[in-house]
Amino acid sequence: MNAAGRGLRRLLRGTPFEQPSRALWRRLHPPAPLTPDQLLNTVYDGLTYEIIRGILPPDGTAVDVGCHVGKVLKVIVDSAPDGEHHAFEPLPHLAENLRERFPSVSVHQVALSDHSGTEVFQHAVEYPAYSGLHRRPYPGEATVHEIEVEVARMDDVLPPVRRVDFIKIDVEGGELDVLRGAERTILTWRPTVVFEWGEPPEPYGENKVDMHRFLSRCGFAVSHLRAFLGGGEPMDEEEFLATSDLMFVGHTPSR
Repeated sequence: MNAAGRGLRRLLRGTPFEQPSRALWRRLHPPAPLTPDQLLNTVYDGLTYEIIRGILPPDGTAVDVGCHVGKVLKVIVDSAPDGEHHAFEPLPHLAENLRERFPSVSVHQVALSDHSGTEVFQHAVEYPAYSGLHRRPYPGEATVHEIEVEVARMDDVLPPVRRVDFIKIDVEGGELDVLRGAERTILTWRPTVVFEWGEPPEPYGENKVDMHRFLSRCGFAVSHLRAFLGGGEPMDEEEFLATSDLMFVGHTPSR
């Protein structure tokens, strides 16, 4: 969509013409067929939305780490309109867009990790969702711009007295570093945590054993998204290592 199209979309947003214009646009510009990875992500997104709607009270607090374009954040805001929410997105143009779309959300142009300072962030222009503090394999040829970003620990950014009910983390391999920097938050408030975890790119130096043991040490269980929704048993370390799933829930086990 060009600049004129984006300007028209902003003008129509919130008016009676917004939905009819969206329907007309979809009819004139049908989406391309989804790739297998895109289909899988669509399934994961739907399950994550279901978890949010099930566990987040109207005045709850949620944190979206690696917010990107705000798909999960929109469900958070819709589910908890009276809550105080935080979004973390280090790419400047995406953070600016989030502030415009979600004025009630505290949007932090920050990369979360287990330390504070400034670092060089790898912006994969063609694949922005694959951007991160370290380069990683990309789905195709990518132009990578290096930009300096602020890095912080979640524990140092969030108000320590505000209850946290839900955290989503999708930072392309740095998920465990984010959790380490949020240890006080998760131990104090025991939020439900939805996180991505395949084998991360080598520069992060972590593996699934590290993730499962960290969460277990914090008193959290790890479940498949579907199992969590259905009340199934969490995974032990061996099951977590063996699964091919990429999205999981860290949660306080039921007694």
